[in-house]
Formats: sequence, structure tokens, C-alpha cells
Amino acid sequence: MAAAVDFLSPDVLDELYDTLARRGVCARDPARRKTLDALTAGSSSSHRTYRLTADGYPPVVISIFRHQFIHRLMEPRPVHQWAELHARLRRDGLPVPAMIVDHEYLSYGNLLVGVTEYVTGRHFEYLSEAQLTELGRMLARLHTCSERYPPILVPGKDRWAMLLARRELFANAHVRKGWVHGDISYSNLLFCPAGERIVGFIDFELARYTALTYDIAMALQRLCYDSTQGAYTDERIYALLRAYHAQRPLEEQEVSECLQTAARILQRILARRSCRGKAREGLAQRAQALTQYMQQGSVSL
Repeated sequence: MAAAVDFLSPDVLDELYDTLARRGVCARDPARRKTLDALTAGSSSSHRTYRLTADGYPPVVISIFRHQFIHRLMEPRPVHQWAELHARLRRDGLPVPAMIVDHEYLSYGNLLVGVTEYVTGRHFEYLSEAQLTELGRMLARLHTCSERYPPILVPGKDRWAMLLARRELFANAHVRKGWVHGDISYSNLLFCPAGERIVGFIDFELARYTALTYDIAMALQRLCYDSTQGAYTDERIYALLRAYHAQRPLEEQEVSECLQTAARILQRILARRSCRGKAREGLAQRAQALTQYMQQGSVSL
């Protein structure tokens, strides 16, 4: 019997191993399986991410989600959409890991489990201006592809998702829409060892069909803050936006929408009851710094 890991009892873990062995992901012989290694960069209180290595098999990433997390954040975006979105982006040449087993088909009690290929890369806790330029370029590539994809729906199965997609199509008609990653952050970007090139966008669990400016706004508020100066600077913001604009031109209204959405995201996080302590202090500083930056005038590309 396998040893228990977070969220999984030994019996359920054995069942998961058996399922993965049938899919050709790992060996049937337990002696050839190695311990699951926790990937802390992709874990939170609501889900856990592990790397599974087995003799003779390439390593894979196993993501385990509690159902309440799925229902709270992802119900409007059914889990089968993730696999289809992964496949479409990979066909278009984006650095997205292949989904080996879709979350929809592995369910254990109150848990959902997904399996993707393991991408070797490096996380950076602070991005340089050159890395922000690379991110802007790659985000533009991602959006150029994803805005061609229609909402991914299964008629008769996703009535709620269909209603939301239709609302998105007709709301804010001046903003271009498509599939966004939904969670652009340090932990979801993998760079090559030297750090100059993105080799992986990972964790698409919050992907959805909405305004494409959302991803840019997430990148702005999370990655463009200069903690050494305690401010958002022209150098960092323009590094991201101009690289994006060179690949996929932004209209003036969209640039303004990016900054306004970034400010709204910070305020929404600060309004959560769970946001407290040092985390709240840091977010409050960023929110104030972004407000001050926006008061200086509009951004011109």
C-alpha cells in the first residue's frame, strides 16, 4: 500500500497509481515507483502539486484539487476545457505542458486529479526588465492564438458556462476577448536556466474566456512592482507593455483598461476576509503605489 500524501489516503493513492499505470504514465509494479515530490511553487491550501518519477517513464506533474475549490472558482469553467485549451495552444506552438490525463476523468470522493507532463524550468521571484519584455512578447503570442478560439463548450452539458460565455461576448464590446491564462504569476512562469526565455506557461486551472486585458493586468499588478523602490516604475511597466504592443498592438483604451483592472484586482483581494497580516500590508502598499502611478498620467505606447 502506498504512503499517504496530502489530500490522498493510502487506498486512494493506490487506486490513482493503478489508473496511471493503465494510462501508461507509471509502472504497475510498486517497486518501480518513486516517492511523489511536492512542488511547493504550484501548491496552495486548496490544492497540491506533485512530481511523480518512475523508473523507465518520463516524470509527470500530478495536480490534486479539493472539490470545494473547483466549485468556488471553476464551476463556470468546466474542467474539460483545460485539456482542450492546452491542446489548442500546443498546436499553435505555445510552451504549454501536454495534459496527459484530464481532471474531468479522475475523481476520488471530494478530489479531482489532473496529470500533465513535467516541464524543466526555473522560477524567478523577481523578474528583470528583460524578463518582463520576454513575458510581454509571449503573452501577446498566447493571446494572438487564444482570441481565435471560440468558447469551449459541450452543448447540453455546460448551460451555465454557455450563458456566461454569451454574456462575455456581448458585454464591453470595445474590449477584445479570448482565452486568458487567468493566473499570471512568478510560480506559473518557467524560464530556461539562464532566465532569458520562457519555456513554460503552467497551471491553467483559472483559464477562462474573457477580456484579454485581464492577463496583462495580472502581470502588471504582480510582476511590475519594484519592491526596492516601493513603486511601479515606467521602466518595468513599459518593458511589459511595449513588448506586448510590438507583437499584438493595443488600443489606447485597452492600455487604460489594463491599469484599471490591475487596480480593481488589488482592491478585490484586499476586501477578502482571509487577506490579513503581512500579506495584507504588502498588497496595500502595492495598491497605493499603483494608484499613485496612475495619477501621474496615462501610459502612451
